[in-house]
Amino acid sequence: MDDNLTMAQLLQAPTVGYEDAIVIPEIAATNFELKHGLINLVQKKQFFG
Repeated sequence: MDDNLTMAQLLQAPTVGYEDAIVIPEIAATNFELKHGLINLVQKKQFFG
């Protein structure tokens, strides 16, 4: 291996063999509930100053 690599080359993560390593699962959000308190916080904009 070449010992004269630049800092940018040293910081690059290896990508050979990792093409299918990150898989984004399908999200089937068919069963969820919005709480009344959460809706009130959003309407009041309490956390936005």
